[in-house]
Amino acid sequence: AEVLEKKLEEYLPREKVSHKEVETPEASKPDRQEEDSFTLEELKEIAAACPQLNVFVGLTYCADSRELYLEMLRGYGVGTRDQELEGFWEKEDWENYRIQVHALKSTALTIGAVLLSEHARLLEAAAKSGDLEYLRAHHEEVMEEYRSLKEGLCKLGSNVAE
Repeated sequence: AEVLEKKLEEYLPREKVSHKEVETPEASKPDRQEEDSFTLEELKEIAAACPQLNVFVGLTYCADSRELYLEMLRGYGVGTRDQELEGFWEKEDWENYRIQVHALKSTALTIGAVLLSEHARLLEAAAKSGDLEYLRAHHEEVMEEYRSLKEGLCKLGSNVAE
């Protein structure tokens, strides 16, 4: 910081330079970490409503921000990806199915639904390789897993939100 200040002094007109010490006591600064962290009770509520979530994994994808993580959960809970996937499934549109299951894989990991993400990854690989036998054997169970998570998020609702 001192080096930068000296360089600025070199290039700025003297009348524009002043040397004031600004004190910001540590005690008066709000602790952003505490304001943007989950309480133990909130973590218990999330675990009870959505046992398939690893909140700590989800937080790492959300810059360790409680606020951003909750926003992601709210968006995930109202998403319609299951309906889109079912539509592509019924039409046997495997390319669009693969694209949607790829998105499911990524968003599931973003909120900490690690197992769902892995199951979606396997569906994606099967769709990419044309392994219809695998898709037929596992599509419905992954959709149930996804719907179960969405239901849990709906139950969680505003208890932890905001």
